[in-house]
Amino acid sequence: MTNDRAAIQSACDAAAEAGGGIVFFPAGTYSIDSTSTITVEDNVTLVGVGRGSKVKCSNEETNSLLYMFRCVDGSHVQVRNLWLDGPEELGAEGEVRLLHHNGGGGSLLVLDCFLRKGGTAIKVDAAAESITVARCEFTEQSEFGILTSGSSPGDIRISVRDCYFHDLGETTTEHAIYVPNNHSLDVDGCSFADLSGYGVHVFGQSSGGDYCRVRGCMFRGAMRGAMITNKYTLTVIAHCQFSVAATNLQIKVVGSARIVDCDFEAVANGFPDIANTSEAVPPYEVTIRGCRFFGSATGSDNIAIDDAGAQSWRIEGCDFRGQRDVGVFCDSELDATSTVRVIGNTWDQASEVDYAIELTGLGTVLVEGNEFKELRSTSGYAVRCASGKPSRLAVIANDFSQDNVDRSVSFAGTLPANYHAEANHGASGGLAWRDVASAATVTLPPLGSLFRITGTTNITSLTASWNGREVTLRFASTPTFTDGSNLRLAGNLVATADDTITLICDGTNWYEAQRAVN
Repeated sequence: MTNDRAAIQSACDAAAEAGGGIVFFPAGTYSIDSTSTITVEDNVTLVGVGRGSKVKCSNEETNSLLYMFRCVDGSHVQVRNLWLDGPEELGAEGEVRLLHHNGGGGSLLVLDCFLRKGGTAIKVDAAAESITVARCEFTEQSEFGILTSGSSPGDIRISVRDCYFHDLGETTTEHAIYVPNNHSLDVDGCSFADLSGYGVHVFGQSSGGDYCRVRGCMFRGAMRGAMITNKYTLTVIAHCQFSVAATNLQIKVVGSARIVDCDFEAVANGFPDIANTSEAVPPYEVTIRGCRFFGSATGSDNIAIDDAGAQSWRIEGCDFRGQRDVGVFCDSELDATSTVRVIGNTWDQASEVDYAIELTGLGTVLVEGNEFKELRSTSGYAVRCASGKPSRLAVIANDFSQDNVDRSVSFAGTLPANYHAEANHGASGGLAWRDVASAATVTLPPLGSLFRITGTTNITSLTASWNGREVTLRFASTPTFTDGSNLRLAGNLVATADDTITLICDGTNWYEAQRAVN
């Protein structure tokens, strides 16, 4: 019941005067009801016995800024095994920070603490050397769990390990870990659940941070999103699990990133799992490798790529199983400087899936060594392209073994200006003979090199394909294959059953390479 602020301050002062020492909190509840902060100086350590040692701020409805413990400039302070508890209610203009480091050098080490309530649990000003937070629980903060200040780049080395952030923030702009400037950040083994904003939001300010790493973390429950990547420093996200009922993206990419060996569970929120935005500063590179996308939710994409500019994406060795409308979506905003490589992935989708890969923008796209299975939507394709998009497309050595044939590659209009396909296989991939009906102008499927021409309608032209494409036509009946138009033949071929002709396209015309009368 007693205001213990003066007694705690006296103990902290005595430790500082001795050149440093431990201020010990035996089990009990220590009440602070004054709006004056407790100042902690260099080499002072605050130690309790765990949740049995509670320091409680009882300033209800305060309308001022209150620091429970404030570390002076340049100080090296440790806080261990304490329960720091903010007011149950705050005034409209009030903010309580449980721990605040003034910066100006120095460090803050927080271990095995329980931090409840308050506006911000831990606030660190610019120019501090480092902050390490480990094995702590953050809950019910109205704003941020951990916040660094300043709008200019710096290089505080921030390490957050094995912490649990849950049920905090009141608006979508408040996050568990918020670094609105470019510092070096390492988040390892943490869990984030039910937040108003993002779990980890790193804004970035041109230069400063050497690294940004998030590893072995779990993001779940309702929140605006799991992460926003660093704008200027490469963000590495590895071995994380995402199951976020987000009101935005699970991962919002605003700069170069590597997302490796992560799991994404679908949630029916109408937003992609991973996407970039117009905030990105090109050129930048994104690699998504060895990730797994699970679930059955619909209404959006797994990976959405937009935003014009010199960007490079590599999606490799990922597993897409029964989730979303589109696996990889390249938006119409992509310009000709972008590059997207989709290599060695597996799609085993549910019936709701429209396209494994949908391309509506420009740029260069390589689709190589992928396996497409169970694309059972009656309108779905493994690769779907808008008319004339992208600028360059190569479809190489893919396995199109889905159970609905002729669902490999589709073009809504003209082919890309530079299109190439080879060595694909499977039911609709091109190694097997495929039937095509004879017509005055025959349009061949975009993949494959072996086609059986059925029917007797005489043929006067073939729709142009990519430069260098070679096909062999085998006739099932007796149409006439006529020299002229865009067919450059060694005379007409009056076909009989099983006759063949091999043709090579230059992008406009088809030239006879050989024929056989069988």
